[in-house]
Amino acid sequence: MRIIRHVRTTPQDLKRAVVAIGNFDGVHRGHQGIIGKARQLAEASDCHTAVLTFEPHPRSVFQPDNPPFRLTPFRVKARLIQSLGVDALFALPFNRALSSLEPDAFIEKVLVDGIRCGHVVVGDNFRFGRKRAGNIETLKAGGDKHGFGVTALTRMKSLGAEAYSSTGVRSYLSGGAPAQAAMLLGRYYEVVGRVHHNDGVLTLAPEAINLPAQGVYAVRVTVDETGGWAGAMAELLHIQGTPHPTCRFSILPIEQGPDIAGQAVRIAMIERLGNLSEAIPDQSLNHRLSVHRDAAMGVLTSEDWTSSWPASPILAGPHT
Repeated sequence: MRIIRHVRTTPQDLKRAVVAIGNFDGVHRGHQGIIGKARQLAEASDCHTAVLTFEPHPRSVFQPDNPPFRLTPFRVKARLIQSLGVDALFALPFNRALSSLEPDAFIEKVLVDGIRCGHVVVGDNFRFGRKRAGNIETLKAGGDKHGFGVTALTRMKSLGAEAYSSTGVRSYLSGGAPAQAAMLLGRYYEVVGRVHHNDGVLTLAPEAINLPAQGVYAVRVTVDETGGWAGAMAELLHIQGTPHPTCRFSILPIEQGPDIAGQAVRIAMIERLGNLSEAIPDQSLNHRLSVHRDAAMGVLTSEDWTSSWPASPILAGPHT
């Protein structure tokens, strides 16, 4: 997948591509549906599939002093989008100049003169342009004028009639419910970072992320990008006052896995087992760890994982 930072550098062979547009934070099942529809239309027209998104997330530009918000740092988002069979990712720098474009100017400068798209696919709540003044009708009028098609998908819902949304994922994570978040994502939520040598500290990238609630978790761990997921129990503790979002994972391996000291790792949050201070009859550290390890083992024994799209049998693969 090619990553393109400025529309003025759009390769000639991407002309008339089908483009899915959105922030796609989390790349949840609703996002997968939008990107999957774009791919379907592209294959039917024998053209490329592209995704248009914005970096950094607009909220970090307009509300820079708020706590970490996003679910997926750019590198993680790009990897997930690539796994959906996308040919090109337009990751446009989001700044005040871009946000000040009127909707018609955005259509002309970005979609027509820049990407030269043949069709765009969006969710039915898509808004764009200055003060979010543009909507689906504005986009369709622009398509009629400039010769590109528009498909707006109705918001997808889970079997329980819950709408797939990044807001819902954040709510479940902050409430310590990663399994419910996974049902919206279509995969388990991952914390990505580098483990300091032998001290059990995982320091997250500066732009990351909306951390799950503190507590004890059953997790899967892999050295970044290599695959081979090992089961583990992790104690997640948020550390306040650090220059970057930081958390401490005391990882107790359950299965044989890679040496993670000093490595860039992916830690998939499977299930929260309890609070860090949860009372256990025997308060010794070894007994507490043993109880949590046994609980984690009970959660993880039914897991059947692949390295490309980590998920249990209850979580379907990506929409394609």
